[in-house]
Amino acid sequence: MTTTPARLTVLAGPTAVGKGTVSADVRARYPEVWLSVSATTRPPRPGEVDGVHYHFVSVDEFDRMVEQGDLLEWAVVHGRNRYGTPREPVERRLAAGEPALLEIDLQGARQVRATMPDASFVFLAPPSFAELERR
Repeated sequence: MTTTPARLTVLAGPTAVGKGTVSADVRARYPEVWLSVSATTRPPRPGEVDGVHYHFVSVDEFDRMVEQGDLLEWAVVHGRNRYGTPREPVERRLAAGEPALLEIDLQGARQVRATMPDASFVFLAPPSFAELERR
């Protein structure tokens, strides 16, 4: 019997293209797929739970994570807040043979491609530029 190594899938696209909707559908159909929880420097919105929706961290903590190589990817979004994917939980899942899913923007996907080229990359395109602007 041969085993297939765990696969990292990167779901990438611009903001508001529907990455969250697609990843929720994937996880509903395939509950064994683990979704990475991003770190962010922005404050929680009403109803968001630390460690569930995001890991809410200070700017200093985020800078430490970047300096120590603790993030697979990171970016400043809309010139204000930082977002990034913690490396260790992703690598731990893959080492355990569990499929992992990242839901990130295009800049982040480029960074992951540079360090994890064997991942599968899925790009979500908006129906049109006008529709993306509307959202």
